[in-house]
Amino acid sequence: MAERSIWKPSTWSRTKAEPVTYLRGRHAVTDEELVAWEPVQVGPSAVAAIQGPCPVCGDHTRQSVEQGKLASGAAGAEETLAKKDRLTVVCECACEINHPDAAVPPTHWQSCGRWWLATVRLAPGGQGQPVRAATDESMLEAAQAARKAMTNDEATVRSAAEKWIAAVTALIGLFGLAGLLAGKDSFVGLPEEAVLIVAAAALVAVLAAASAIILANRAAYGWPTVVDISNDEALERWYVNQRTVVEKAARRLRTAVRCALLSLAALMVVVGCNAFWPRGIAVQITRVDGSGVCGTLIDTKTPTELRIKRSNGDVTSVPATAIKTVIASPGCS
Repeated sequence: MAERSIWKPSTWSRTKAEPVTYLRGRHAVTDEELVAWEPVQVGPSAVAAIQGPCPVCGDHTRQSVEQGKLASGAAGAEETLAKKDRLTVVCECACEINHPDAAVPPTHWQSCGRWWLATVRLAPGGQGQPVRAATDESMLEAAQAARKAMTNDEATVRSAAEKWIAAVTALIGLFGLAGLLAGKDSFVGLPEEAVLIVAAAALVAVLAAASAIILANRAAYGWPTVVDISNDEALERWYVNQRTVVEKAARRLRTAVRCALLSLAALMVVVGCNAFWPRGIAVQITRVDGSGVCGTLIDTKTPTELRIKRSNGDVTSVPATAIKTVIASPGCS
């Protein structure tokens, strides 16, 4: 049978003892059972974990906590702490000592299976134990959610990053769509007002498509962020926000669908303008005297002349008798 480490207040002793039977469940811890618990500091006032004897099996265990400011104080009466001056932690026995369960044959676990709720004092100064039994049951769900999130944080970030690769690829692919919409021949022959409409619609199509991709992926996979839960006030704020995650995801998904439809509509405007908007014919006219006129043909009221709108907006009339050649020239638009 494995040797147990019994941690008594302020002293260590090693004795042979029968291990406590493994049983998964909450233990109603008391201040007296946590009197030997102490913070593990990583600086003059920063706490990274708390440790002490498991209140059920007596074996040494350790619980990581979100780093916060810790103030040590002499033993005495514990003052009432505001939420910003304390941190509620779900502690679980992690003694790594074999504990058999009640099954036949028994399965051996590296823990007695009990968990309890403790409060770490973060207030500067003050009196009493730095780690005590938690009395604010309203923090239980938030503390449990924080423990689960801290346990899986690396896997969550990596998983989200892998899934966001497709979104980033799709965003880069939008440059191809933009190139298709704004090719060098897309605006040839279109009047100025049509060019403005096509350009605006193309911009809306790309921005709406990008928004749809981002919002849809945020709804599906979230957005990894670093959140402060170093005291009960911050922990409660984080938990309240977590409870709205489903609502926010649904709202983002609805908005993503609307953005996708808007992008499609804007794309149809671009295609429609390019396909159906009347285009002027760009021509190069050479006169009999050798001079030339370059521009777009516009309506004329007489069949004896051609009217050409130059690129600078000037309109030139060329009599039919003065024309030597007329050739289509897209570069003259």
